[in-house]
Amino acid sequence: MRKIGSIALLLGFSILSACGGSGGGGGYTTSPPPPPPPSGDTCPDNTVCLRASSFSPTSLTVTKGTTVKFDNSSTVDHNVLFDAPVSPGVSDIGAFASGTSTTRTFGTVGTFNFHCTIHAGMNGKMVVQ
Repeated sequence: MRKIGSIALLLGFSILSACGGSGGGGGYTTSPPPPPPPSGDTCPDNTVCLRASSFSPTSLTVTKGTTVKFDNSSTVDHNVLFDAPVSPGVSDIGAFASGTSTTRTFGTVGTFNFHCTIHAGMNGKMVVQ
């Protein structure tokens, strides 16, 4: 019986040594956490972020021919309807879900107002130079 206990104890020490013990050389690494998503009024260039009840930024100025991304980074559905006049080739954006995005290319100089009809008071402006 004593011999079996000694073998078990020796086997236990061998397993612990093989696992790396407490020396930090366990053979695994961790990946750094992903960068946080944009917050507050910070959106990537040429992007209008749709928040829970606002556009961010509320006014975006771009040069003629720029493709603008409308990114629904909220947790609710939104739409984007442009007030008249609108840049030729730019159409309204129907309801789109959280986590999705779409683009529009503005090929005409002017100021183009837009709003979300799902959320009253959610207004924005595109200034194309």
